[in-house]
Parts: sequence; C-alpha cells; structure tokens
Amino acid sequence: MDFINQYEPILRMFWYVALPTSMIFLMQSALTIFGMSGDTDIDIDIDTDAGIGHLDSPMELFTFRNFINFLLGFGWGGITLYSTISNIFLLVTCALIVGIIFVALFFYILQKIKLLEEDNTFIIYDLINTSGEVYMRIPENMQGIGKIMIASGGSTRELEAVTLGPELPTGAKIIVTAIHNESTVIVIAKDRLENID
Repeated sequence: MDFINQYEPILRMFWYVALPTSMIFLMQSALTIFGMSGDTDIDIDIDTDAGIGHLDSPMELFTFRNFINFLLGFGWGGITLYSTISNIFLLVTCALIVGIIFVALFFYILQKIKLLEEDNTFIIYDLINTSGEVYMRIPENMQGIGKIMIASGGSTRELEAVTLGPELPTGAKIIVTAIHNESTVIVIAKDRLENID
C-alpha cells in the first residue's frame, strides 16, 4: 500500500478505510454465499426503529455487517468524490451520506430477499371457513363441479367446488366448509350459513 502514502492526508484516510472494509465485505459475502452467517456475535442488542418497522436479526441496525457497509460507502464515497469536492468538510459530509445510503441499500436488499424467502406454499385445508365467490355455476347436491374465486396467501385463486345444497349461481358469496379432494372444496352459500347460525 505504498502508493497511498503519496496522497494527501484526507484521501489517504479514505483509502485506509476503503481497502480493509472492502476485504471484510468480500469475506462476508463469500461466507453468506456458502451458507454461513456473515455477522459475528458482536451485534449490539439495541431496540431501534430505522423507519422500516421493528428490525429482526439480521435486520438490526447496529451490527458489525452494517458497520462494514457504512465504512465501505464512506471510504469509496470519499475516494470517488475527492476530485470533485475541494472543501474537506463538505467532502467528509458527502462521504458520510454515501455510507448511510449503503446501509439503507443493504436494508432494502434484505427486505426483498426476505420476501422471496417467505413460504407461500398453498395448503388447501387452510381454506376451511374462508369466504369466496362463485366464478362458474355450481350444480346442486354434488351433481357437478363449478368454480370459485378465493383469496389465499395474498393472492386470488381459482378452485373447483361442489355443494351439498342447492345450486349456487355465478357471483354468489360462499364459504368453504370442507375439502372434497386435493383440488376441490365443498362450499355453502354464505347467507344460508348465516341463517343456520
């Protein structure tokens, strides 16, 4: 790192921050890719709100990983902006802002990854007692199969349905009462069920 010594003190400081944190960041990334945790046990247990609700691990604000992300943005931000900003105070301020942006970007990426990792497996048995609407007429007394539209797991699904009661026309409000098989539910008119209750 002899080439750094020829730079002015402020630029030298940015380089001394950027290079080690870049190495640590690369090691963290490698550990994460190979299924190991890139965080260490030196997380600070502080309840905090970073504007995105309660943060659960690894979304805690004060972690070693976030400290590295901040220093990475600060160091490389300072190096990048050094040639365009001559005022040292303004340069350091801008580098600090870049560091904060790096941490915010990390939170954003983690949120997106967390959404992708959510289990959206559809389990038909979870639909019992759920309301829906007839999409295609359901014949009476199990004499044929119709279709319903029902909300499940944040999305609307189309399912085959039968009924033990009278015919259910398109648009009728229904409630799932049981599962007929792995792809068909048994439904009843919602107003009929309310009258029974």
